[in-house]
Amino acid sequence: VLVFRAPARINILGEHVDYVSYLPTASLAFGSHEHAMTMVVRPNETGKIRGASMNERFAPFEFSLDDVRPSEAGTSWEEFVFNRPVPAPNWSNYVAGAVSFTLWKFGERIQRGFDFLLDSTIPANSGASSSSALVVLAGAAIRRVNQIDFQLAELAKDSSQAEWFLGTRGGSLDHTAICLAQRHH
Repeated sequence: VLVFRAPARINILGEHVDYVSYLPTASLAFGSHEHAMTMVVRPNETGKIRGASMNERFAPFEFSLDDVRPSEAGTSWEEFVFNRPVPAPNWSNYVAGAVSFTLWKFGERIQRGFDFLLDSTIPANSGASSSSALVVLAGAAIRRVNQIDFQLAELAKDSSQAEWFLGTRGGSLDHTAICLAQRHH
């Protein structure tokens, strides 16, 4: 069993401007010590991702690697995610996005799935990036269960792109703060 933790992203200045190139601003983001998301992961050999949350508002889900595998070899990530229908809203899409991006990046190296249980003190829809924390955790989980080494800066960049799976093209401030936050910095 593996345990992953991601802090809430707290932003003092420049909320949601990190991806607006024509607006020169400064952001001051950091990871919260008080609020975090924890994912307990068990690898499986079924090629399925099965998720459950301690929050009863979020129903358990299951999908296979093949359900989210990018279909055309050689297609850029942008072409794949922005030339298909946007998935219906569901918390599973954040996990599916992380898994799909990892499949796109690493291809056949991804064979194993995982089961997970999620617990979070990051309030959903609060602006503290619970969705980005979930993408980061799922990205770390799919890599780790498939024995793919990664650096946290790489995971942050990949996670920001993985979140495009949901149909929006945001920036990487949240994911970077979540992955690279250090205590007392």
